[in-house]
Amino acid sequence: MNVDEIDSGSKTATVTVSSDPQTKTLSVGEEWRVNLDGDGDYDLLVRLVDVTFSRAEVFVQEIDEKLPTEEVDDRDFSEETAGVIDGAVGVNWVSIAGGILLVLVLFVLAFWMGLRYLGKK
Repeated sequence: MNVDEIDSGSKTATVTVSSDPQTKTLSVGEEWRVNLDGDGDYDLLVRLVDVTFSRAEVFVQEIDEKLPTEEVDDRDFSEETAGVIDGAVGVNWVSIAGGILLVLVLFVLAFWMGLRYLGKK
């Protein structure tokens, strides 16, 4: 299992389960049931507990639960693991470039206004 991307602003993390790679972006508190071997049963429960800066706290539990074709809740929780997984923080380069461009435009505008003011004296 790997945490591919963490967004602390929206409190989400993108998690990949690596048996037959399956990826899903989870919000804090959201659960994801994963069928690892294609046998018609969920094998793993993944829950995003918390996101802080570049860390995601992920709860992982082995389960044996039928896919939702029945109305019966036959969960068999046999093993659980919880921990913190470090991941890469996604950087939105477009926002950074836009911010730099805005600062440059404001600087040029202020410089031009200053020259204009000095020219009138």
